[in-house]
Amino acid sequence: AKEVALNTSGGDLVLANGKIFVGQVFQDSILVVDQATMASVKKLPFGGEGCMAVSPNGNTVYFASNKKNEFYIIDTKTYEHRTVAYPLDGRGCLALAVYENRLYIGISRGGKANLSFLAVYDLAKKDYVGTVSLPADISFSTSFAFTPNGKRLYIARAQSEAAVQVV
Repeated sequence: AKEVALNTSGGDLVLANGKIFVGQVFQDSILVVDQATMASVKKLPFGGEGCMAVSPNGNTVYFASNKKNEFYIIDTKTYEHRTVAYPLDGRGCLALAVYENRLYIGISRGGKANLSFLAVYDLAKKDYVGTVSLPADISFSTSFAFTPNGKRLYIARAQSEAAVQVV
């Protein structure tokens, strides 16, 4: 078994373009590791605590921060990135998914009621196309799963009487 010393607590990770992108929780960065050699390739100066998703073609990694009120769109070849603020005074994220040309972000708190909500970002339009309020309690999203046809999104909820919500 090969391994890489992170020198910190490893967070969420994704595989993209022959590389491993690992959130370094206490260093607020993302470590990029070559999948074949397990050698460090790059350290991106943002990231850490949050969650990641990857585009179907592996050319883009998305990192949604749980500490900053923003997410990042990262080119997996050049490491250039773009920063996008969360909508509606959103704060924190522990669930992120890509389906077709949209990014689904589970925002922990924000909006008019200061509760959790789902934000949908259109990657082609480069703008938010909608939000959905989630249960009015202290719960928050922890993971997403789409049905194969994409017509339903299942949301796992922490600290909620309803552990799973369907949108």
